[in-house]
Amino acid sequence: MCIFDQTKSLPRLVLLLALGAALPAAAAPAHHRASQHAPRAATPATPLDAVPKLSNFADLVFDGTVGENAPVLDLDFAPGATLGALPLAFEKTRLADIVALDGGTIHTQADSSATWLCYTRHAATPKETPTTVWFTAGSTGGAAADALGMVVVENVDASRASGCTTAPSGFAFPAFGVPAIGASLRQLSGKFGSARRDRQGNVYYDSARPLNDGSGNTVYQTLGYRVTRAGKVVAISLGQTTTH
Repeated sequence: MCIFDQTKSLPRLVLLLALGAALPAAAAPAHHRASQHAPRAATPATPLDAVPKLSNFADLVFDGTVGENAPVLDLDFAPGATLGALPLAFEKTRLADIVALDGGTIHTQADSSATWLCYTRHAATPKETPTTVWFTAGSTGGAAADALGMVVVENVDASRASGCTTAPSGFAFPAFGVPAIGASLRQLSGKFGSARRDRQGNVYYDSARPLNDGSGNTVYQTLGYRVTRAGKVVAISLGQTTTH
């Protein structure tokens, strides 16, 4: 999906536009992934003094070389996405809006066009599970440069790799209107009709819907899940972009 890395995804976009003439708008692939590339592993944790980078599931999804067999659904995945009392409006909510609420630092990765803000809840004991949320941005269409393009939540401590701020007391991690962390493959299949793993064992769903407002624009969404071998969701990504 072009929200992740539009420069890498241009070939996919060309293919998508070519297919658009033969397929209904809702049936067009909702991502512009470079699916011809071999999948690559997410960036591992780096030393504290290294330059922050996207890492883990956020890096994997933003790169776009995932979800080669994602079904295209006539659904809007975004309703119900919130950060505490703040509705997360893709391409409208700005990273600066989130910083104003919870603090934090906005990072930019020059070699990938990635801009993000992230927070980590650390595990206080070995029995606890850490959690990190990334909010990424990328200028698409008429959206502001720091407009929200993707949200990723994963059960991992990415503070060192991605330069994440420690989640403040009372911080509310995003809630979604779709199954999220802790869901099972069976629940995904029940909600979306299937749960096909990609080459890396994860599950993705796409959506493409024309705005029908006379603009000729189409809203593309990708919903992704990192799933363990046992079939449990340990990360979720949700992204959106609008293109003409």
